[in-house]
Amino acid sequence: MTTPTQRNPIDDESHEPESGESGLTRAQVPQNSQTIAPGGAPSRRHVPPALDKNGSPLPQRVDEVDLNATSVTPAAYQVSHTQSTTRPKHKHRKALGCFLRGLIVVLFVAVAVLLLGTAYAIYTYYSIASTLPAVDDLKEHTSQFETTRIFDRDGRLLYELNDPNAGRRTYVPLDKISPVVLAATLATEDQNFYSHPGFDPTAIIRAFIQNTSEGGIVSGASTITQQLARMLLLSPEERSEQSYMRKVREAMLAAEITRRFTKDEILELYLNEAYYGNIAYGIEAAAETYFNATADQLSFSQAAFLAF
Repeated sequence: MTTPTQRNPIDDESHEPESGESGLTRAQVPQNSQTIAPGGAPSRRHVPPALDKNGSPLPQRVDEVDLNATSVTPAAYQVSHTQSTTRPKHKHRKALGCFLRGLIVVLFVAVAVLLLGTAYAIYTYYSIASTLPAVDDLKEHTSQFETTRIFDRDGRLLYELNDPNAGRRTYVPLDKISPVVLAATLATEDQNFYSHPGFDPTAIIRAFIQNTSEGGIVSGASTITQQLARMLLLSPEERSEQSYMRKVREAMLAAEITRRFTKDEILELYLNEAYYGNIAYGIEAAAETYFNATADQLSFSQAAFLAF
């Protein structure tokens, strides 16, 4: 059994025209309408709130500004626990991101500088290498003079003739030289002779620091191979020159000599080319000049004297 739908009296009133309102509904009547009371003073009469088409009251107009409506409660100034824990993390992530970006830039610049430096070093190397003498015929650059000796039929030495423009010299192979001579020479001139590639980077750095601190050349870093290259391949003018370019050329020549010859061959050439003073060239002539002996008869003290 159905019941008749009850009508809202307000709805009925909102759709019925009132007398004196020019046919307007209650929803269209101004809410703040005023009447003139006796005596000339306006008076406000109560007007029901306007309703929308669904019967809900519409917002009423406010004639005054509510200053309290814009005030902020003290709770707004308090930092919540969630904000206090997330803000440092956000700052940490931001700092980490800046650090990573800076690190990438630094690495990029370092790689670029390294590539440019490598390219410049290669260009400089080939520019200098094109002006160096060949080392294939190194033995042809060795001294060609030797002491002339005249013996009798019993093997006794009668006369000894030396080139007045050169000196005394007798070439001997490495196995005819005393081992103490080899040890004394390596200890004095080049301790890492059998391990470096012809030049000693550690000695070069050490000499560079010492020379820079002293303001002049006070220490050398020439290995036995570099000295041999200077004696045989460089011109007399360049041998006496004291410059870093000459050291670079010596190091490049020494590296090439080491690549083409064995260490024993290099040491043998050096001991037969070194000048020991008193017009004695080579270890054999030095042994004869100072001790009236041969290179294979030298004692430890004699070898140390010649090495120093």
